[in-house]
Order: sequence, then structure tokens, then C-alpha cells
Amino acid sequence: MATITNKIKTVNLSDLSGFERIDENLKNLILSFKRTIPGSRGFGIDAAGLDGSPLVTAVNDFAQELDDEIEIFMPMIRIASVDFESKSLGSDVTLKIAVEGNEDYKEG
Repeated sequence: MATITNKIKTVNLSDLSGFERIDENLKNLILSFKRTIPGSRGFGIDAAGLDGSPLVTAVNDFAQELDDEIEIFMPMIRIASVDFESKSLGSDVTLKIAVEGNEDYKEG
């Protein structure tokens, strides 16, 4: 999993204000594993199902896990797409996440 998160690029599709904070929070969510942060054991991605999975399955599982966690911890946004890009087999992988505002979100 570490090679997948070497590079994370987020794209603001909705011209969201305060996107720098959203970007930082999203990266923290992705780079944190559940049950590893004292006081916030539920925060992060559950990597147990991703380890050892075939790449296509791992990518789909990651995208679903990320969607689920966004609904809980960052409900003001939606993930429009998740793409993994690599220049060649064995090279670093860039995670590209397109983010948009959640029109259904009501603050408070």
C-alpha cells in the first residue's frame, strides 16, 4: 500500500472554497489506517482488505472504502473519481482524486 500513496494529487472540480484544508484533510484520511490513532480509532482507511489483493480488486476496494469514509468524516465533499497512474511497471504510482461539492450536504 505504501507505493500507492507515494504521490497524491487532488483535483477541485467544483471550485470549492477552502480547498487547501480539504486537500490536507483528505490526504490525512488516506494516509491514516483505522485503529492506529489513539482517541480516533475509526479515522482512516481499513487497509486489511487491500493487502495482498490483486491490483484491480485493491483499487476498487480502496475507492469504495474512501467513499465510505468521506461520508463520515468529510460529508461536504464527494469523490468524483479515483485513478491510479504509473509510468511503468514497478515505478511510483500517483493517486489522482477528483473532488466535488456534495450538493446534498446541509451544514449543522
